[in-house]
Amino acid sequence: MPVKEWKCSAARRLENFVDFAHIAWVHDNVLGTREHPEVADHKVWREGAVLRFGGEDFVAPSRTTKNRVASSDARHVVTTKDYRLFMPLSIHFYQTIEGRHHFILFVSACPVRRDVTRFFTFNARDYELEEDDERFISFQEEILEQDRPVVESQRPEELPFDLSAELHIRGVDRVSIEYRKWLIELTNHSEGGTRPRPLVESSLPSPGREVDGG
Repeated sequence: MPVKEWKCSAARRLENFVDFAHIAWVHDNVLGTREHPEVADHKVWREGAVLRFGGEDFVAPSRTTKNRVASSDARHVVTTKDYRLFMPLSIHFYQTIEGRHHFILFVSACPVRRDVTRFFTFNARDYELEEDDERFISFQEEILEQDRPVVESQRPEELPFDLSAELHIRGVDRVSIEYRKWLIELTNHSEGGTRPRPLVESSLPSPGREVDGG
């Protein structure tokens, strides 16, 4: 896909990608649906330098460019999502549609300035291989243009260190909270500490162990 630049911080760009709650509202009938705005249960855990998260039973519209492989006449399809966020600014998304079709999206963000981010996107699929790739690229462009005004209007431009500065909902915002906590640890470490020191105690266990709840 073409390289993009948004007027936002790099962390804001990444957090937009991992925010489950906005999908049904900002991407209605594209990625999600307001008929099913609930966020499916999902797990979040650390694995080395990667923040892992995902789950099953994510509802998506079945007649979009990406999901129209649905084999029934149902308006919605249930998908499985698996995310790997390579700290701090790259993410790999792997989606299984109807248990047999697979879609991949990779995004890496590069700060140009404090409030400008350039990001690089790659996507792949193992279905409808005879279709023109431009149709899938246009689909992703539509999603980006729905997200861009939202992300560029967020204030402050950079993610606040104080987790209480913005409203978070337990469960729904679990990924965002853990992402911010890890960013805080990395920042503390880069400022001269010999070991990461979280400003807010992380709820995640040791790498490789899962965390439920929310």
